[in-house]
Amino acid sequence: MKRFNVNEWIWFAILLGFSYYIYNLIATEKIAVFIHPKMMKYVYFSLFVFVLLSIFQIRRLFRRSHSTPVKLGYILFIIPLILGFGVNPQGLSADVAAKKGITFNQGKGSISIQNGQPL
Repeated sequence: MKRFNVNEWIWFAILLGFSYYIYNLIATEKIAVFIHPKMMKYVYFSLFVFVLLSIFQIRRLFRRSHSTPVKLGYILFIIPLILGFGVNPQGLSADVAAKKGITFNQGKGSISIQNGQPL
């Protein structure tokens, strides 16, 4: 029986996690909080690339391990995944804008800061 390579399994889980996270943002339409709709073609391309990399990573899962310890650099990829799944994304709503001191005037569509300086 082939032994699995722990580092490759962790990298596969990270790739799969990012693939699912991007898919989830697209499916729930929360991606609009982060990017402009014109950029969606690049998000679809990145989803395709992540899925493709995940598929190619499957072949490497059972390669012989050279007894290397688990790399600590994976933390740089795991922390954004944990934050992405754990934190609820919110856009710039009227309440958030009011707390920051921005007022939206209904008249001519002008936006001003509370100290009177127009944007």
